[in-house]
Amino acid sequence: MEEVRLPSTRAAQATPSAPQGFTGVLIAAPGVVPSRGRMIVSGLYVLPEQEAARIDERLHRALVSVVTVGEAFSVSNPFRGVLLFDDDEERSAWGRRGYFQFDALPERRELFPGDYYITVSLGRWLSNVVRVLVR
Repeated sequence: MEEVRLPSTRAAQATPSAPQGFTGVLIAAPGVVPSRGRMIVSGLYVLPEQEAARIDERLHRALVSVVTVGEAFSVSNPFRGVLLFDDDEERSAWGRRGYFQFDALPERRELFPGDYYITVSLGRWLSNVVRVLVR
């Protein structure tokens, strides 16, 4: 299996499934990551076109990730500077659906042990919070 280059606009095996009628942002991450591992976040967004149009023409570029561990935190824009194409999201008369994968802490070669909490926002929409234990 080939390794996906991150960040990516593709759905992954770990991408959560949105319930019928879902609107917003939904994420998943592994429950446990080794200290020399990668904290990969997979997710999707589903927004009505009226909401999406207010945020950005390329919604991936507006995704913001927040990772906290203890009192420390890291905020990033995983798709900043990434070349995006029209087919990176699904568009319909109703709205937009997009998938994403990214390394939550790409600059870190080693992660400190502990409980990490990750959330992703897109405009006014805030995802669920996932907990990742680093050992």
